[in-house]
Amino acid sequence: MNQASSSNGRGRDNGFQVVPSYDDDDALLDDHSSVDSHPSISPGSSGDLVEESTSRLRNNTTGNDNTNSSPDATTDDLLPPPPIEWHPAVLALGSVVKKLTTPVLRIVFAPKAQRTMIKSAIIMVVFVWILLTSITAYLTFYQQYVPRTVHNEPIFFQYGHVNQRTLVEPKGVIDLTGGYKTAPLRHEQAYDVFVRLHVPTSDINFDLGNFMVKAELLSQDSVVVAQSSRPAILRYQSHAQRILHVLAKALPLLVGFTEESQIIMVPLIEGYVEHKTKPVVQAAVTISSPTLQIYDAQLSVRADFRGLRYYMYHRRIPTAITFIVIFMLIELLCATVAWKSFGQKFWYKIHDLFEEAALEQQSYQQQLAAREQQSQPQQPQQPQQHHQHDLGSNTPLSSSDEKTSGLSGDQS
Repeated sequence: MNQASSSNGRGRDNGFQVVPSYDDDDALLDDHSSVDSHPSISPGSSGDLVEESTSRLRNNTTGNDNTNSSPDATTDDLLPPPPIEWHPAVLALGSVVKKLTTPVLRIVFAPKAQRTMIKSAIIMVVFVWILLTSITAYLTFYQQYVPRTVHNEPIFFQYGHVNQRTLVEPKGVIDLTGGYKTAPLRHEQAYDVFVRLHVPTSDINFDLGNFMVKAELLSQDSVVVAQSSRPAILRYQSHAQRILHVLAKALPLLVGFTEESQIIMVPLIEGYVEHKTKPVVQAAVTISSPTLQIYDAQLSVRADFRGLRYYMYHRRIPTAITFIVIFMLIELLCATVAWKSFGQKFWYKIHDLFEEAALEQQSYQQQLAAREQQSQPQQPQQPQQHHQHDLGSNTPLSSSDEKTSGLSGDQS
């Protein structure tokens, strides 16, 4: 009986084998090797060994669970924060804005609306371009058609020698070109010529009375083209009036803000029309009395605008608007005629060329894609193989499996 029991015990011990799980470490392998190295163990010790190995497996499993749970904890720490919870009023306002803007955005971003917007943008660009060119054309026309309004040049009278001042009339020659070679006056344009004299209100000038002022317009060959002589006189002031005038302006006179003087405007030539063959380049002004006291003198040649030039100068804004609109209509008419004549056909040709190029590019890309698909080898799909792990090699034994293995060992 003892031999039979010992033989049964040996059979149990030899048939029992503790198999570690797939994730056990080398320590369990060492324990397993130690268990296998003792072929003869009593049944009680074998039960203890099974319980000890089971407890070790559980401890290792819990340890692995703890180690596996640590990365999850770190990943939880790295997760983004939860979304912000908006106030219900803000959400309601956002929904209202969305409801209001959605139809508008659908209309704006629709293909038909986009085409309309592109056409409108092109029309606006063309309109702005035509407007700018019309304004530039009118400004150029204004500068070329409307001449300079006033030519003001100072007069420096020459009195001659001191002993001959009572015999020689003061005369001044003015260069109207201003150093340029072009003629200062515009042909077929009427001009008025004035002489401005700034004289003191002295007793000598008042006692002088009338004096003559003569103006001559000279061509480039010093030929007199036009001339005129007009009388001039200071405005009369009595002795008492002059005293009261001085008393009224005593303080400004003392400070130097004003002075006792008069300005005499003498119109000499009216309606002079410039001739293109004989342009005026100089003017000569002569005063009959050398005793006239003069502060300074100036020659003024003013343009007398008539007809269209009058409206362009004195009614600038309405005339400018009218001409700009006319220029725009002319440009639009020319652009329409040019588009109907050859622009539309040229545009269609360019459009067809672009479409052909796009189709060729698309077909070329399709050919390249087909060649790439043909060049790539077809890899057969490998079915997924389900590997079943042996209980003795990878899967740890549960308590029921241990009991079953023990019973099978007893039966053997």
